[in-house]
Amino acid sequence: MKKIAIPITSDKVVEDHFGHSRFYEIYTFSNTNEIVDLKLLESEPGCGCKSNIVNVLADEGVTFMLSGN
Repeated sequence: MKKIAIPITSDKVVEDHFGHSRFYEIYTFSNTNEIVDLKLLESEPGCGCKSNIVNVLADEGVTFMLSGN
């Protein structure tokens, strides 16, 4: 299984900068690449570049990040 995080805005649009994102959708894929779970993670306020968001996502088992730009 693999987990992919996508930073999104409150309107569910892909955020241009993952560190500025308020929300992250975390998709869990099976070994046959089917989505088996979707979780919404709300980040702490402030810039993710200076926060612990990378460690939080890693603790969730995320191994890939998709982002704009």
